[in-house]
Amino acid sequence: GTLVTSQSTLDATKLSGNLPALNGSALTNISGGKLLKYYYWEMTNEFSTNSTSYVDVTNASYDFTPSAAGSKIWLLFTPMVAAEDQVQTADGFMAIRSGSTTLFETKHWNYTFSGNTWRSSYTFNHPIQYIDTPTYTLGNSINYKLSLKKDNSEMRVNYNGQGKSNFLIWEIAA
Repeated sequence: GTLVTSQSTLDATKLSGNLPALNGSALTNISGGKLLKYYYWEMTNEFSTNSTSYVDVTNASYDFTPSAAGSKIWLLFTPMVAAEDQVQTADGFMAIRSGSTTLFETKHWNYTFSGNTWRSSYTFNHPIQYIDTPTYTLGNSINYKLSLKKDNSEMRVNYNGQGKSNFLIWEIAA
């Protein structure tokens, strides 16, 4: 065998068999991309809006405080969304926002024929994600939230207890 010290190097081709698990927290010479911190939460309450302007969804926001300067923030929001109306096109918009700034917007759309009776589109998860490169002072928090607005339809989250929405925020080292 070969004795390996902190002063020696080991050719990776010499490694074989089962290697022990590593704790990556002490790794050095990594320029970025390391997960520094994360926060996960679930929303189980129902929410709906008929507004044509963005409305913040209750229990779908978080004040995230980065642990290092210059980090990127990866947001993955997976709301359980439904659109409801008396028209054939049920649609509205979802957005990830920080304060009043819209970071990412997407349309939720459903088309079904139902005549003049109220009907709902199926509630389904609608994952949206965004990588933010915010400007911030270390120690200050950044508010991230899900907001909805209607286009032709009332927008709902967790409608009739169908599923639960979840949200994940990762801080990635610069």
